[in-house]
Amino acid sequence: MEPERVGPMKVLLVDDEWIVTEGISRMLDWEALGFDEILSAQDGMEAWECFMEHKPDLVLTDISMPGLNGIEFIKRIREQGFRTPVIILSGYDEFDYAKEAIDLQVVHYLLKPAVVSEIEAAVKEVVHKLGQETSHLRFEEKFLREVRQNISMLRGQFLHDVVMLGKPAGEFDQERLDFYGVADKVLHGGLLLLLKPVRLNHHKVSRERDWQLFRFSLHNITEELLSGMSEGAGYTLPYREAYLPVLLTGSRENALAAARQLAEAVIANAEHFLELPVSAAIGSWYPASLNYWLSYKEAFELLQRMEDEGAARILYAMEEERKPDYRLDRTFQWIRSLAESILMKEVQELKRSWSQIREFIIGEDLSREDLRAVCSALVSRVMIEVYENNRSLLLKEQAASGLDPMDVFVLIQKHQTRRELLQATSDFMEQLIGSIEGQMDGRGSNPYIDRVIEHIREHYREQVTLEELSRSMHLSRTYLSNLFKKVTGQSFIQYLTAYRLDKAIVLLYTKKYMISEIAELVGYPDPSYFSKVFKAATGHSPAEYIVIYG
Repeated sequence: MEPERVGPMKVLLVDDEWIVTEGISRMLDWEALGFDEILSAQDGMEAWECFMEHKPDLVLTDISMPGLNGIEFIKRIREQGFRTPVIILSGYDEFDYAKEAIDLQVVHYLLKPAVVSEIEAAVKEVVHKLGQETSHLRFEEKFLREVRQNISMLRGQFLHDVVMLGKPAGEFDQERLDFYGVADKVLHGGLLLLLKPVRLNHHKVSRERDWQLFRFSLHNITEELLSGMSEGAGYTLPYREAYLPVLLTGSRENALAAARQLAEAVIANAEHFLELPVSAAIGSWYPASLNYWLSYKEAFELLQRMEDEGAARILYAMEEERKPDYRLDRTFQWIRSLAESILMKEVQELKRSWSQIREFIIGEDLSREDLRAVCSALVSRVMIEVYENNRSLLLKEQAASGLDPMDVFVLIQKHQTRRELLQATSDFMEQLIGSIEGQMDGRGSNPYIDRVIEHIREHYREQVTLEELSRSMHLSRTYLSNLFKKVTGQSFIQYLTAYRLDKAIVLLYTKKYMISEIAELVGYPDPSYFSKVFKAATGHSPAEYIVIYG
């Protein structure tokens, strides 16, 4: 398939010799190539002003010009984020210029005097690629339009998988949540509300088509009511048979209050506008997405019990009169601190957090279900967000002790007495602390930082950024930066620079390479910048260093 033809375009010709720009403008059939406007400039600064005013589709430029030279002109284009294709037409064939041209993504580097056919072939290649990019962009725009049109349905299916498949928070990075338009808090505390439209012997829904229209209308009413709540407070999921699930998120108190308010409003609106009854059931609140399916199961079972009654009312998995327990919010805060202390390898903080949680669950008069929720949250947080990330550190100890968080988690769901719940959780935590403390004793490493250092050692010749590394580990850049400095005593850039310069010094001692070659071999495309960094670190330029110490 041929690429789409690009519409009328503009080309900017830059050379300090007027005769060159005039010659190129006359010798090529620009109109046949797709260009309807030919711009020209006689120096870099004039070219830059012309570029910013007209935004040409192609630039042909010389390098050596008064004021702003060609390389500096192209740098400005790239620094402003423009990907405009550039062809260099120059009398200079020096390696440094060619290398800089590559770094600046110049598409062709032609040497003067270039024949017309050479220039024409280069321009045709650029136009061909622009046509391909245009086709791709249009396809991409069409795809994005379709995604935007269906994002509500896609989000519903995504949340359905989160709830029904028991997926933990650790499986979802921020980029994925942003794509679906889902707030991060969705994964850290919520409950399920199930709405069931009651199909009576009613003339309005006697036909299947009318009944489906009623279900659709009920969904729209629910969506409209949710839009009036705070952002990220609730989301509808796809119908499951006769039930419309709604996920309400936030703290226990807020989610329960929102579920009650929404259920009452849906029932009232359905009765008023559709003249048909709706029943509702609210499952228990759980602190982690891993357990949302339990809330759905509870609400589903409640609705099944009242299936034959046909009454428009609300049922609760928890006792109706029970007040939200504010003490639990504090416990879940301790659990987050405990997880962070393991990641940061702060043994004393780990012990302190566990001690606070243990004293709380032993000393407070919690209901069995609240105790189960705390123990489940603790084990699942360790299992998903800590244990999996430190698996290599714990495998040996697990083999020796039989420590397996998944087994403990399953037991917590099965245990019926408070004593069994407390014993299983305490045994797990004591073994875990002992295991990690033993692994960490005498070591200043961290699995995340070990990965960063390994990446630097393998890729120091390439562009290495903390942003990309943090994204690959599903950590924030700030968190990884602070953790790196805490473990190594250096910032990421200090460590990377020192490592590159150590490699550079080794290459200097071989006396086999030019300075520009060494710069490239250790990750610095710009030799002059490499020399500045080297001198700032050692007090000498590379050439001085080898004379003094070589």
